[in-house]
Amino acid sequence: MRVTRLAITPVKGTGLHHPAAIDLRRWGAVGDRAFVVVDERGRVVSLPRTGAFAGLRARHDGDLAFHEGDALLCRGPVALAEAVRVEAHAGPVPGRVVAGPWTALLSQRAGRPVRLVKLDEPGAGNDVAPVTLVGTASLARLAERVGAPVDARRFRMLVELETDVPHAEDEWRGRRLRGEEVELVVGLPVPRCAAITRHPDRGDRDQPLVRAIRDDRGTGPSGVPFGVYAEVVREGRLRVGEELVLSSSG
Repeated sequence: MRVTRLAITPVKGTGLHHPAAIDLRRWGAVGDRAFVVVDERGRVVSLPRTGAFAGLRARHDGDLAFHEGDALLCRGPVALAEAVRVEAHAGPVPGRVVAGPWTALLSQRAGRPVRLVKLDEPGAGNDVAPVTLVGTASLARLAERVGAPVDARRFRMLVELETDVPHAEDEWRGRRLRGEEVELVVGLPVPRCAAITRHPDRGDRDQPLVRAIRDDRGTGPSGVPFGVYAEVVREGRLRVGEELVLSSSG
């Protein structure tokens, strides 16, 4: 399968970047979801809860910057302040509040007080597994079901692969995908939530995709399945256009 797109963001819940290549480690892609936005109780302000940050695009190149379209909203060094515990998807994880102009910008967008936190451990911002995969045929099938184009960015998958059969990736559990440098082992399906109903730029809910997937595929043990998780068993660089070879058996 050919890699058709990669998607990362330094700040969880903000607009995605689509680099030509990523560096994969056991814990995930370098630079992906290193920062999170948290509320007054230390809970991550994620897309299922609000689309307020969808139109923002963050860049971290030593300094941290937030853009909206072509406009630079704020930029500055990553100055770490007090230590906090963040209530992430998998449980409490340690981090440090980032002092600077981010608090005012993000709080204004959220409509309530929030803070930007840099997580102490790489990969702590992952929901379940370090890698998520989806096939282009699965996306095409969903668009056919809803009768309208479906933007793949809604699913925020790390790796998009060119496939011919819808949901073929669901059948790869336990099998390995081998690239020029990296090797992945495919895991369970990704259960989808209301985040995918939000427009990837505006953040409003405009397509009932959870219902469409449920009507098409039913409900699995954890929710409606779309795409799959994967673990990294050999680290390295993964590039757009690269061919991944699926092992014949687990």
